[in-house]
Amino acid sequence: MTDPNDSTSPEPAQIADAPDAGDGQGLERPQLPIAASVQPRQIFWNVIYTVLCSGLALWGAWDYFVTIPEREANFARFVEAKETMEVLALAAESRTLTGEETEAFLAAEAVTQEFAEPPVPPAAYDRAVQLWLYMVGCGVLGTPFFVWNLIVLPRTAAKWRLDEDGSLSTPEGRLAADEIAEIDMNRWMAKSIATVVSTDGRRIALDDYKFRNMDRIIGAIAQRFEPDKWTLEAKQIPQPEVVADAPADDLSEGEGVQPDSEGAEAERPT
Repeated sequence: MTDPNDSTSPEPAQIADAPDAGDGQGLERPQLPIAASVQPRQIFWNVIYTVLCSGLALWGAWDYFVTIPEREANFARFVEAKETMEVLALAAESRTLTGEETEAFLAAEAVTQEFAEPPVPPAAYDRAVQLWLYMVGCGVLGTPFFVWNLIVLPRTAAKWRLDEDGSLSTPEGRLAADEIAEIDMNRWMAKSIATVVSTDGRRIALDDYKFRNMDRIIGAIAQRFEPDKWTLEAKQIPQPEVVADAPADDLSEGEGVQPDSEGAEAERPT
């Protein structure tokens, strides 16, 4: 029979509040499966860059085929008209111009009056810039690259998946749970990239900047290997600071020594 006055007897409330021993470390389990998708910002910026590169390519083509030839033609007409006027003006100083010469002078004068300011020829590098930077760089290379990203990124994202059995599907193939040796988190906090290392030495980068839900996949794997350092959302768990114990004999000289009051009194001069 239990003594009601025995303080060691457990109270019913204390037993109910005790943690479940079968709960292990009490870690929250990830909700699997986790499938990745393309980050919205990737779609947004690839669309912006596609439009931007296409616009610059069209602008370069317009300058190359229309604007620069027009500027060259206007400059040539202006120079030719000025030369005609100068020659006929010099001839008029010594003789009377014929009717045809007068008409030529007036026609040349009309050409020069078409321009509010004398036209300037295009720079020698203008054609090269429009061709190689805008038409080739932005049009031939840039626009297809960003269009290709818009096509490939969703297909690549669909290949990333962490299943209920712990296996990881990647664009490079599937890794069973026991084929994942570790996860390298050294670049995670700075670059949003973690690296899964397989048992055969393969290194597969998981990029959260490109793919949504990648942080959950990374967090689930990281918590499996280092549950005391990472949460399921791949957030770092603050670690307690380790304070070293001061050595017992690390005392300042003379510390703890009590002076002899009686001796001190005896040695005082009278």
